[in-house]
Amino acid sequence: MDLHIRLPKMLGDTVASTAVLKTLRGTFPDKKLIVYTHVPDLVQGLDSVDEIHPSKSFVTTDRSVDLLNFLEERDPLNAKPYRHLIDHMYEVTEDSLRTTLTRNHVPSFTPEQKDLEDAKKILEEVDEGKPVIWLQKKTSTPKKDWLHTYWREFEDHNKSRYTFLELDGRYGRRADITVTQMCAGGITLDTFLSHGSQAVGASNVVVILMSTRPEVVTYPNQHVLYEQEHVVSPDLVTETLRKLV
Repeated sequence: MDLHIRLPKMLGDTVASTAVLKTLRGTFPDKKLIVYTHVPDLVQGLDSVDEIHPSKSFVTTDRSVDLLNFLEERDPLNAKPYRHLIDHMYEVTEDSLRTTLTRNHVPSFTPEQKDLEDAKKILEEVDEGKPVIWLQKKTSTPKKDWLHTYWREFEDHNKSRYTFLELDGRYGRRADITVTQMCAGGITLDTFLSHGSQAVGASNVVVILMSTRPEVVTYPNQHVLYEQEHVVSPDLVTETLRKLV
């Protein structure tokens, strides 16, 4: 029987959920893996996926997994002990399929030739002969935001050393993910590209967290700045990035 998986709605959660898809493909190599999603472009081209359909067409069966509302059902942002949100996705999947899975915490994304060409063009357009640092400044909720004045102070202080490339969706989601692996480094919040950059193995990624616990949303090779009772300062971000690039 085919496996039917509905993915989360948020962009970052969708990318993170591809770790579960990869495990399901390895665990059930002979079954067709059918995915339902709000953002089909983020799972396009993955070897683990056989079919992609709109999220609204998902129908629950005895071989289906619904990750759409896993945040509300399990509340990983506040559930102690704090664990990565991917662990919560695995638990929903294991409960639904009544099985135990070998867990993998690395998301997947497969750049296609057009993605690579688009990313290369983006970098050529901003080339100033300095290391390019990508930035993702926008978040889905205000409590995750870094102050605009802090972004401005950080960029003004470092503009002679780096070229900054803001990735805010204008180039397209696939191009944004792909370009992260071609830059000297990047800075993001608890957002889409904290997961997307991990999926392509981007280097020197600094994650500024304003509310979410690091254990829930970050990865071991990322450089996490989290001040539980204070706002992360521009000076600390500068110091961290200069140690990396």
